[in-house]
Amino acid sequence: MSKHATIYTNDTRRRQLGLVVTGFVERVYTLSPQRLLLKGYTDETIAEKISIKPVQKYAFKILEAKAQRGDNIKVALAEIKAGQGAQAYEITVANLKKEKGRYVDTVELKTDSKLRPEIKIFVRGDISQRQ
Repeated sequence: MSKHATIYTNDTRRRQLGLVVTGFVERVYTLSPQRLLLKGYTDETIAEKISIKPVQKYAFKILEAKAQRGDNIKVALAEIKAGQGAQAYEITVANLKKEKGRYVDTVELKTDSKLRPEIKIFVRGDISQRQ
């Protein structure tokens, strides 16, 4: 991974400096999907699942899963086995909105990890009325 930045100074000979920071970023967990879209009609049940699997080197437990706002979605957390005793989680996000409209919310996961004590997942809802 590489990031570029410009540093501005008060040095009259060199007002700007270019800076490049390069490094390797290790994955702490895999998340699928990265973002969630709840799309459907007002007269149907709309729910989607998210799977999250901690990398064994940085194993952690999810202590709590909740919606940041919570007025349009309901969040449920389930622990699942992911083969060879590995830990994984399935988060079910269900739509609560009964009228036509759009919304955004965030699923917040609290963990026991020092590296990632909180994980946020963006949720968007698009609810339509049948014609």
